[in-house]
Amino acid sequence: MVQSLKKQKPLVSVITITLNRAAFIEKAIQSVMSQDYDNIEHIIVDGMSRDNTLEILKKYEGKYNMHWVSGKDKNQTDAWNKGLKLTKGDIIGYCHSDDYYVSGAISKIVRAFEKNSEVDLVFGACQEFNYQAGRFETIFRTTSKAVSEIKPDNLLNQNQMFFQ
Repeated sequence: MVQSLKKQKPLVSVITITLNRAAFIEKAIQSVMSQDYDNIEHIIVDGMSRDNTLEILKKYEGKYNMHWVSGKDKNQTDAWNKGLKLTKGDIIGYCHSDDYYVSGAISKIVRAFEKNSEVDLVFGACQEFNYQAGRFETIFRTTSKAVSEIKPDNLLNQNQMFFQ
């Protein structure tokens, strides 16, 4: 991690990709927009949605540091890479269009990088809504063992995954 993070307030770039996710994307947008950390850029890459996703994106233009593009992409990875090329941040995060960040998540991420300048990747617990049980359940929790088993080559070759 870059040593300069301790000297300035780092810019956090959040990438969201979407395609016909109007039913969900507004919550993802609001979760980024309402974070208590104020140096965030939100890059949204739309794959030419045919629902009202674009109207929702237009609704949030100018309300916070959000930029969006819409165009055909080859696949999900191509869309992520388009977003990645648009970022200017010191820290880059992903928020799928049907996911959202809990309050204070970005501040915690920035603090984790500031306290651990030697790390390149930070992730935490992930919850999912269990519709049958009617509640959120933790489906992944960060442990020392989980972190020690992450290998960059495995991530790049998609042999391992982590939650964004």
